This record gives sequence, structure tokens and C-alpha cells, in this order.
Amino acid sequence: IPQILMPCQSIASVLDVEALTQPVKARYEEIQSGYEATFPETFALPDLNATEIISLREISFSYTNSDDANAAHIGGFELQCDMNSSTALLGLSGEGKSTIIKLCTGEEKPESGEALFCNVAISALPSPLQNAFINLYSQETDIINDDALGNILMGKTLIPRAAVASTLQDIGGQFVDILEALRHCVTPAEMFRKLGKKQYEPLRVILGLPLLSRLPASHEIRLMESLLQQYTDEEIVTVLAEADFGRRYCVQETVDTLIDTTGIRHLLGRKLGIGGSAISGGERQRIALARCLAKENWKILIVDEPFTSLDVLAETELSQVLRAYTCDKTLLLVTHKLNLVPLLADKVILLEHGSIAATGSHAELKQSSALYSALWEAFSAQGTQA
Repeated sequence: IPQILMPCQSIASVLDVEALTQPVKARYEEIQSGYEATFPETFALPDLNATEIISLREISFSYTNSDDANAAHIGGFELQCDMNSSTALLGLSGEGKSTIIKLCTGEEKPESGEALFCNVAISALPSPLQNAFINLYSQETDIINDDALGNILMGKTLIPRAAVASTLQDIGGQFVDILEALRHCVTPAEMFRKLGKKQYEPLRVILGLPLLSRLPASHEIRLMESLLQQYTDEEIVTVLAEADFGRRYCVQETVDTLIDTTGIRHLLGRKLGIGGSAISGGERQRIALARCLAKENWKILIVDEPFTSLDVLAETELSQVLRAYTCDKTLLLVTHKLNLVPLLADKVILLEHGSIAATGSHAELKQSSALYSALWEAFSAQGTQA
């Protein structure tokens, strides 16, 4: 009797655990389903030599499910960020600046119009490629309970500058082997089977395909066929290798310089607390800037309300660091601190009621735009009173 009852007791324990974990399992399946629903029907790759980095064309967007009467509505909006340009996006609260950032990063999709990154629709870019090439520096900074270096790297590997070329070559060679094998598949079923094997995991990771499950076979095959039919292996490998390098590595010399220029060397070897509880708001901003600028191979840096916790001297110091690292790159700045505009941006776009009210340089708008002139005078008076 004991020999019969003991296995039954074990089975009952397994069933109890299954019942207890059912809500977690259901939530996981819900998240997984939502993740899979974000995939486009076909993938596209950016043209990394494009002169137009970000283009919003005739964009219309509104938060139709929002209960907020002041929620931003954007209609017929146009934005173009060219290679090596610096643009400031300004306006009062609620004018749609945050919404435009979400459209540029793919977090939101326009109701009409086109949101393009390097000549392809942002919605058709795999999420890891969006994250690799569109660099976001936000006031909302996640800090882990590690030292400053760990918070800059966030799991990336440090390599010397001399090893960059060979590392890129190794990454590219891995993708070359995978693509050659996929092109030799005779049937879609064979391609689907191959994509499920362990050696194809690097391709699944950089394309954002789920690792613990599979998309429906027809969908996954369409995604891969869209790449293989539209692009040569060389084109695919070039984009994927750059993105994967930026996702996995940081350059030692760059990180060392940033630790000094952002003034966080005293935070090396010191745990920063859960959520950064052991550091000040200013130190948090310095780490966020170093982490952002240490990232490799990005094509545009979107700066959303920087330096919110810094005094004037520290703000000036880090603004100069940001300017030095982005002077020959593409920058989109969103800020209420107008003193940063002439330092960091060559072009200013002023928003009013979800549309462009004025465009020009800082000096031009001070003369030609009553709204910009009023904002500048109010900001300057605020600084004088402080």
C-alpha cells in the first residue's frame, strides 16, 4: 500500500504546484501573446548610409483612449533629422513633444503618415535594431545595485579599441554562416526547422524573435523570406553586425574617458543601491549620460529633458560633454531649459497645439517668433531671479 500511495502523493503535489502557478502561467502567456503581436508581417533593414536619419511625414496621432482632455493631438506633423544635424524640439507642456519622441522610437505608431528611420518604416524594423541605432537619453534612468562601471555597461563587454575590427568581423562571420545555411533550404518547412536550432539563436536574438517559443510557422518564414529576398547577404550582415556589436560591447578607451569627463570615478567599486538609493539625483544623471554616450554604433541620439537634477555649474559641465560627443552626429533635443538650445542645437522647431509654429535657429526665432521670444524672456527672467 505505501508503494502505491507514495507516487500518488507525489502526483498530487505536482498538481497542487500547477494550480498555484496557473495565474503566473496565464500572465506569461498574455505577455508573450502581446509581444508576438508587435511583429510586423515583414522585416526591413535601415540604410545606414542614408542622409535622412529620422523622417516624420504628414503624421497624425491622438490618444483616442485617453480620459485626459489635454492629451496631445498631432495633425499633419513633419520632422526631418538629417545626418550630423542637431535639432531642438520645444513647446509648452502638453504640446506633443513626448508623443513625437515615442513616434521616433517606435513606441507609438501614427494613425496616418509615415515614420521613417534611414528610409524604412520604423514599424518594420526589428525591435533590437531600433534600440541599437536609436539612442535615447531620458530623465527616467534605471540604476541597478552595482558600481558606476556596471551601470554604464549594463551587461555589455569591455574591449580595447584595437579589437573592434576583429570583433565586428567575428560577429559578421557568424551571421554569414547562418544566412548561407538558410538560403540553401529547399522548403519553407526546412527553414522553419533550422531557425529553431541552437546555432541560429544569434539571428533570433538580433531580430527580436522569441527564444522560448516560436511564432506561427507561416509568420516566421515570411519574416525571414522578406530579408532574404530584399537584401543581399552582405547588406544583411553589415546591418546586423553593427547592431549586435552596439548591443554587446563597449570600447574601453571611450568608457574610461567618459568616467572622467562626467565626474563619476569616485563611484567605481561602490554599490549604488537598489534603484540608485545610495547616490544623489545629480550622480544619477551623470551615470545616465556616461551610459548613453558609451553606446556604440547609434545613428541618432534623442535627448529627453536632460540634467533635471543638476545645479547650473554641473549642467554647464555636462552640456559641454554632451556637445563634444555629439558635435558630428545626429541629435534631437527635447527640453524646457532654453539655455541648452543655443549650445546643443543648430535648428529649433517650436510646437503649438500639436503643429509646428515656427522653425529656425535660436537667433532667428528670437527675432521672428513672438512665442519663442516670450519663452526665452520668461526663462531668462526665471534664471535672474534664481
